Amino acid sequence: MQLTSSLMWAYALSLPSFSFAYMIDCKLIRAGHESFDLTPIAGPHWVLKQDDSGIPDKMMSTNFTFNLCGPLSIHQDKKDKKKAGCKQNSWACAFKGVGDPESKEYEPTEEWSLAGNFVHGSGRPMDPSETPIEEKDDSEHVEGLQISMKGGVYQGTAQKMITRLYCDKDAPDEGSETLKERRADDKDGKDDDGGDDDTGGSLKSSDPKLKFKSYKSEKGTEKDSAASYQILRLDWTTKYACKDAREKGKASDGNSSWGFFTWFIIIAFMAVAAYLIFGSWLNYTRHGARGWDLLPHGDTIRDVPYILKDWGRRVVSTVQGGGGGGSGSRGGYSRVRLSNFTRFLTFR
Repeated sequence: MQLTSSLMWAYALSLPSFSFAYMIDCKLIRAGHESFDLTPIAGPHWVLKQDDSGIPDKMMSTNFTFNLCGPLSIHQDKKDKKKAGCKQNSWACAFKGVGDPESKEYEPTEEWSLAGNFVHGSGRPMDPSETPIEEKDDSEHVEGLQISMKGGVYQGTAQKMITRLYCDKDAPDEGSETLKERRADDKDGKDDDGGDDDTGGSLKSSDPKLKFKSYKSEKGTEKDSAASYQILRLDWTTKYACKDAREKGKASDGNSSWGFFTWFIIIAFMAVAAYLIFGSWLNYTRHGARGWDLLPHGDTIRDVPYILKDWGRRVVSTVQGGGGGGSGSRGGYSRVRLSNFTRFLTFR
């Protein structure tokens, strides 16, 4: 079986699968005292590392495919499911193969899971963690967040992926023309190598700001369950790792849509207008009314100013200790006016 282009093994798409364990919520990531929203960069991303295979005219390639916001959807033939190394519920996988760099045709040789939730399989949780990045020196101030996840095993060694996302307020948006053109060129083979790593291999990635740092064995920390890990380290520069990016996104959403009270006022106004129009039409067709008599409960509406005035007098009189009040110069006028409310439930 042969796969073409640098996306040869990235048959992983970001369709969610069910899981019970704690996962990363990209809509609201808490790192220290800061909150981040990484949903704009959700989905599968990849880094392709090419090395000399030791075989004439052949290149060894390793494709690291991951999704920071959900499990990968693995498309496999039924006959290959039992031996597939990139398992279901994987959030990051590695695909290795040997091929001709000029024709971009590769023969997959190995695949394995780097990180994922395998509690119901091997019993290994992903155990994700998010920590803030705050680095200062004489020349610049660096901020962002670090996301780590684990769960995979390869050749008896526990696997782990650590992605450091650095703030760049001028970075292009995910899906912008700049990124689309870069990815299209890379897919067509028009782009140069994305760079060289410290072993002399060449690098490419799905995002020009996504960089491969290393993939090597390291000692585990006190919090880790394993003594050592094979750790994939990636650096990613993005505007969504900035502290104020989430607030700007919320403000943008607020400006682009109306709030509840705005809609309430609009609906209430339209309801009152429809009631008045329908009531006026009904009074005109049934009773031939004209002028103020067209309005439903026209007498009551005309009496509202007087009713409010009398009510205000009663309140003032009560506050001033004048007793019941209301027996002023207008006498029993308010009783006559208030009696019009009995007609409120009928037109005319």
